[in-house]
Amino acid sequence: MSLITKPNYDDKVSREFITNIFRELFGWILKNGKHKQIDLKLDENELVGVEVEHGHWDGDFWENDEYSLISKLGFKTVNIPLRKEKYWLDVFNGKKNPSASLNVFVRTNDDFTQFIIIRPEAIRDTEKAHRSRFKPNNNDEEEDWLSFRREDVETYNLINGKFELDK
Repeated sequence: MSLITKPNYDDKVSREFITNIFRELFGWILKNGKHKQIDLKLDENELVGVEVEHGHWDGDFWENDEYSLISKLGFKTVNIPLRKEKYWLDVFNGKKNPSASLNVFVRTNDDFTQFIIIRPEAIRDTEKAHRSRFKPNNNDEEEDWLSFRREDVETYNLINGKFELDK
């Protein structure tokens, strides 16, 4: 009998963290999205969504070569699984997506001392969204990805108890 371990995609703790930090930093009041939809929705405008991923790197993502160079594109990237691209497509499965230009993506580190925001403008820009294929660190299967350079995303670091945008 073989035991197959599947990756854990439960981002509940990350969603709670992002809900709190987006309220504090940006004044966004977020609530949970519906099952099998984008993770969080802006309370005052449900067209705005936030897709959240809990990364498992420690410290600074951009200094961690195991994570930032995994795309093998020859430069450091933060990555969105291509299966999530539907949130930024104008039409998906024949249906219009009025949220496509409004949704954001956020990836947190393991201990919540850093998070990275990828805005819809970057995700929808074919010159900034580099296509890649690689095995993520939590799975043995290759997957397709959208990969973004550091200068095309916002990185926030916890410094002296406050999150500051990395310049």
